[in-house]
Amino acid sequence: MASHAPSDIIATLPSEVLGIIVHHCDDGDLGNLRLSCKTLGTAATQPFGRRCLAERRFVFAEYSMQGLVDLTVHPVFSPCVRSLSFGICRLEMPKYEPASTDASRQKLSELVDKNNDFVHSGTHMLMLVQALQNLKAHGNLQVSLGIFDDTNKHHYGEPLYKGYGHDAAYTTFSPTSCEGRNTLVAVINATVMSNYRPVGLQIKLTIDADILPELMEDPVVYEYLTTSSGSLNPKMDICIDTRKGGDERRLYVATKASRLEVAHHNLEDWDERWTMLGEYTYGRFYHALKQTAIISVNIKDSDTSMPGFSDSLRGWESSLRHLILSNLQVYDISDGNHKLTSALAFFRYIRDNLRLNILEMEQVSIETETRTTEIPILQETISWSGRDEIREGLDSIIAYLVAMTQSDADEEE
Repeated sequence: MASHAPSDIIATLPSEVLGIIVHHCDDGDLGNLRLSCKTLGTAATQPFGRRCLAERRFVFAEYSMQGLVDLTVHPVFSPCVRSLSFGICRLEMPKYEPASTDASRQKLSELVDKNNDFVHSGTHMLMLVQALQNLKAHGNLQVSLGIFDDTNKHHYGEPLYKGYGHDAAYTTFSPTSCEGRNTLVAVINATVMSNYRPVGLQIKLTIDADILPELMEDPVVYEYLTTSSGSLNPKMDICIDTRKGGDERRLYVATKASRLEVAHHNLEDWDERWTMLGEYTYGRFYHALKQTAIISVNIKDSDTSMPGFSDSLRGWESSLRHLILSNLQVYDISDGNHKLTSALAFFRYIRDNLRLNILEMEQVSIETETRTTEIPILQETISWSGRDEIREGLDSIIAYLVAMTQSDADEEE
């Protein structure tokens, strides 16, 4: 019998079979599959683009930005792109070291000059504008743009987030100069110059999360995110991720759907970095958020006091229809009252001040000075729909808490 090379056999397979083969490949194998033979390369190209090129990070250096242009001009890969982010950090010469001519310092000086010249010439803007125009030419208007912090290193010594061309731009050196504001403004200006409206704006910060208020106070950023009335732009979703001490905090506003998601925040109104309230965290962006009608709020893995919770929702009482509370800890303010007083105020506020159509709750607890008290009726997931069902459910919780409070008072007497 005549022998056939594997590539000959593959070439005879129906396209449906080739699709099944590609579907079962890991993301890391798709690139190799594209190099194996022309038939599999063709079958794997679009899945490779969708699975491996949808979210890409770049840095403002020539090699990296050329990669961006090449990606967006590709007829198959360009429509696959869904997110483009740009590093905010740059190389700089250490100011505390004396001048020297050793090889390492000379190499660093050359890289600093090269990257600075690239940015100062405005070439990075021209290439970014070209990339956005390429996306438009391929009909891809579903891309989010943003910035990311590429300085933070995990315990292996590599940046937590690493953009394409990072090693070419920085080699063995670490970028330490933060250009968060300039980077975000450059991205915004490029969208204006190319007349490209992204579907969302992403801000991902790690070690330099303290620059967030500065970013949100910038006039270019603020004007881009808001309307003339001071509310958030209804055509722009906004996602802010901040990481500090291993915990990732997330604030996501889907303005088109009037939805707010908050994770790992403290909702109390005090001078604490990760509180949701106040300009010391989100600057004027928070005030614009409060001017925006929100229909759905999802708060998870967070903690609050009763005043902090009501302050967080203030202004949305009439518009809010869907409230999700997951792993929310309500801590009691010591005022001499019963430990469940805050819990009573919490559920009464939801019942009497909000006009919800859907209420979902799971693992809502009350924290006192001595321990955390789980509300027994909330140990399982609750999902109530309709105002009558919500009121009846809250009435039962409130009645239970009143009974517990009265029982404890009777025992003390």
